[in-house]
Amino acid sequence: MNTLSIRKILKSDLPTLLAFRNNSSFMDFCTNRKQVVTLAEFENEILHDFSNDRQVQFLVLVGGIPIGTVWIYALNDQLNHAFISTFMADAWRNKGYGVYAHCRILQFMFEEVEIHTMYADVYIENSFSIRTMEKRGWQFEKKLTEKIIRYRGRFDDFKQNALPFASKCLYIK
Repeated sequence: MNTLSIRKILKSDLPTLLAFRNNSSFMDFCTNRKQVVTLAEFENEILHDFSNDRQVQFLVLVGGIPIGTVWIYALNDQLNHAFISTFMADAWRNKGYGVYAHCRILQFMFEEVEIHTMYADVYIENSFSIRTMEKRGWQFEKKLTEKIIRYRGRFDDFKQNALPFASKCLYIK
């Protein structure tokens, strides 16, 4: 595996993040936003996300090339949990980079931020992500039926999965 690095996003990363955001796979599995947007629209969208519930976002790089992003949102200080989402560009999927980046961020959240539980919502038809999460120790918590209007204008189900701190041994390679 080439050298993978993770860093917080910078304003100069917006064009790269926009390319990820406008990718059909991203719109299918990472958002309920259904239209391709311009850079100006994306800047407003991401500012809204950070003012609403997104706490931090990271860029995943291999050899300095951006290949994906991981973001933490809905951090709850009282219940000590947060949600995580990961997106890898099509050419970089199924090579272990996404799992590794996801696990590094989880390690940071559990050990440095001292989160008790991380959550991830995964669309039911995203069987690859569900299988990968189950192998890494994520536990199915509940099914949310027809809660999200998706990219193609239909209602869809998703699974909410939890990874308690006690499972941390499963996310470190």
